[in-house]
Amino acid sequence: MQEASPGDHAPTPIGIAALNEAEGGRIPLTPALPAWQQDGERRRTQTIVAALALKPGEVFLDVGCGFGGLLIALGATGAELHGVDLAESRLQRASQNIAAHGSRATLHAGSATALPFAREMFSAVCLSEVLEHIPEPDAAIAEARRILVPGGRLVVTVPNQENIRMVTCMHCGEASPLNGHLHSFDCAALAARMEAHGLRVTECRPTYLRVNARPFGGLALRPLPAKAWVALDRRVTGRFGTKGAWLIAVAHTPGG
Repeated sequence: MQEASPGDHAPTPIGIAALNEAEGGRIPLTPALPAWQQDGERRRTQTIVAALALKPGEVFLDVGCGFGGLLIALGATGAELHGVDLAESRLQRASQNIAAHGSRATLHAGSATALPFAREMFSAVCLSEVLEHIPEPDAAIAEARRILVPGGRLVVTVPNQENIRMVTCMHCGEASPLNGHLHSFDCAALAARMEAHGLRVTECRPTYLRVNARPFGGLALRPLPAKAWVALDRRVTGRFGTKGAWLIAVAHTPGG
């Protein structure tokens, strides 16, 4: 376990691509990715931040925290922030990024399907772009359910109705899924998996129209601040939902 706190570390460029606007101002995005890809990362993060609605004193876990972008975006919420990831290299970069942006989070090494925490430790948990990568997504949902307090909430994002493409691995010559995506989800399938573990799904919807996820898509919308964009996205994808790039689902545990 390691704690990331403010310091003089230089942020890792790849990690900054996933960052969001904070209440106190815009967190800079790296020029390492094209603007249209940066926009997708930023908008997904904004959508998750709005769905989590963290309050001061709550305890939050980002499962598969990667380079720490979501944790940085949540830095001004006053919540106690934790992240977990399998790769020590990603945790090291996350620690540097979080410290460089003046935020604090405790980082842990561990698997989404065997989380290193006791029962009922967290007010909120996020599984963003995780379930499609792992052989047993139900095990990850069960683990998130186990560590949530009564009345706690789980936010999940996955690609929307993805057509999984197989490619030949250059190392072993075997057919492998592109981007390591093993599963495809629609809202009904994702909600059913969550409800099977005793979670009450309060929202499941597409987000971020696919037209925006192109080099010249959504140029006029990029200047919109987070709250305005999230409200507009909710209304637009409600009418053209099958064209959303991702799904976002929000569920709660009983009680609380």
